Amino acid sequence: MTKVTQAHIDARTEAILDAAMKMIVQKGVHGATIEEIAAEAGLSAGAIYRYFASKEDVLRAVIAQ
Repeated sequence: MTKVTQAHIDARTEAILDAAMKMIVQKGVHGATIEEIAAEAGLSAGAIYRYFASKEDVLRAVIAQ
């Protein structure tokens, strides 16, 4: 199995947060879904949960940026 680098993890996290910000701007906090964020980031919804435990965690990270 290929080892995932920290750079890869960081890039995916950044892509998720960028996609989340875009969806929040377009649809609002309650309107943006994990599925839409994942699609915007080019990932599956399940992949989002490898990086964040919940939608609320994604939102907290967006706010922290």
